[in-house]
Amino acid sequence: TAPLIPSGATVFAKIGEGLRRERFRMTTQETAIDNNLMAAIPRRTCDPRFLCYLLSTLGISDFAAGSALPYLRQSTLQYIECRVPSLTAQGAIGQVLGALDDKIAANTSLVAAADELAQTIYQQLIK
Repeated sequence: TAPLIPSGATVFAKIGEGLRRERFRMTTQETAIDNNLMAAIPRRTCDPRFLCYLLSTLGISDFAAGSALPYLRQSTLQYIECRVPSLTAQGAIGQVLGALDDKIAANTSLVAAADELAQTIYQQLIK
C-alpha cells in the first residue's frame, strides 16, 4: 500500500502535461497519491497554506527535465531558492490569499448565476 500524505501537504503533478499546468492543491486529510504526483510536506517552520501559494509562484515546470515527457525530480526542488518570511507573516499571507481566492470563487459563482438568469429572461422575452 502507498504511504499516506499528511493533511496540509501540497500535492502537484511531477510528470507530463499535468506538470506543465502547474496545479497545486493542499490536502485536507491524509491522502494516498500515485506515482504521477509529488507532495511537499511543510515543516514546523512553514505554514501549509503559505507553502501551497509559494509553490504556485515558483514556475516549477521550468525546472523539469525531458522534452517529450517532462518530469520533475524531487532532488531538483531542494535547489530552488526562495525567500520565506517568518511563520507569523506566512500565516497572515496565507489568510489574505485564501480570502481572496474565496472572494474570486464567490464572484465567479455570482457571474454564472447572473448569466443564467439573463439567459432565462432573454428566452422568455423572445417567445
